[in-house]
Amino acid sequence: MISNTMKPLVSIIIPTYNSEKTITKCLESIKNQTYESIETIVVDSYSKDRTVELIKSYDTKVIRGYFNKPRARNVGVLSSSGDYIIMADADFVFEPDLVSEVVKCFKKENCDAIFIPEEYLGDSFLGKCKNLEKKIYHGNEIIEAPRVYKRWVFHKILFDEKTRDPMNTTST
Repeated sequence: MISNTMKPLVSIIIPTYNSEKTITKCLESIKNQTYESIETIVVDSYSKDRTVELIKSYDTKVIRGYFNKPRARNVGVLSSSGDYIIMADADFVFEPDLVSEVVKCFKKENCDAIFIPEEYLGDSFLGKCKNLEKKIYHGNEIIEAPRVYKRWVFHKILFDEKTRDPMNTTST
């Protein structure tokens, strides 16, 4: 149980594999949060680029191993200490008050998980397609999945690690 006088810890879990092009923006947006009680855990699947080197300049815990994305998320969660867990990707850019708003929502709504609307910011044709796809999924409870969970909830619903991530060529 979280006391009213103490700020709950929020764990942000980020699986990475060759994410040097996006990880700095992601970690910079976490660093600039208005909410301060945050731990960031990057679970890297032995990136061959500069991902891990770039991560080192941030207050971030790094776990390395050969993981598919579901396994990386589970490893991150099981290594975390937060009262709330945010599932992010290396290309996420957080609005400065996102974590603060998430904590307020949990307290106000007494919910167990939260959906976060996402927007892809790429200007390429593929980027525009991804953004359209995210807009189509928004609000569809069958397709869309929560990105934020109370710790106890996530521990009951760990990701299926047998799922192969088509974007990651590593295996478990």
